[in-house]
Amino acid sequence: MGVPAVDGMTLEYPVADPALDATTNRVRWLDRMRLVYDDAVGARELGMVGKWVGHPAQLFAVLLACDARFTDESLQAGRRSSKRTVRRCGRNAARR
Repeated sequence: MGVPAVDGMTLEYPVADPALDATTNRVRWLDRMRLVYDDAVGARELGMVGKWVGHPAQLFAVLLACDARFTDESLQAGRRSSKRTVRRCGRNAARR
């Protein structure tokens, strides 16, 4: 209870293939970035709070997908909820 769900990595990393020319590698990179973005949107829609990334470029796509989820109001509500949880955990720890 209270453990956030985090989606796994998209394993199709956006890296160049030395066997391909520059134009094909560009298309490959963009396709893989689109894939990680779509995976992150799907995870977000399932209620997951984040996604693991295995390549730094993937982080950009995941942040874009997650950023679309949050409004200022929802972030403030989450902050208030987190503060309540910390206070409650502190009280429970003091009882032990």
